[in-house]
Amino acid sequence: MSQAPYILKALAGWSFLLAATVFTLWVVLISLTSLWVGVKYIQHTGSWIPILSGAMLLTLGVWVYFRAATALYRRLKNEDTLD
Repeated sequence: MSQAPYILKALAGWSFLLAATVFTLWVVLISLTSLWVGVKYIQHTGSWIPILSGAMLLTLGVWVYFRAATALYRRLKNEDTLD
């Protein structure tokens, strides 16, 4: 039996993991920028809004990434899937 479908599954899985990593890094950059703006203008009345939104986006983005990455990695390392 050919190993081509398994190689394509692995390539697609690792490509998706790489794309998710790049997207998560982008989300982290946006959230850190929001936090920085909120801290920079702390003397203004509404400075808590970018701080809160940046912290929530950072937490949510990293949490979703780790959940998705561990599930995908477990699926890629499953013996029945790739062996």
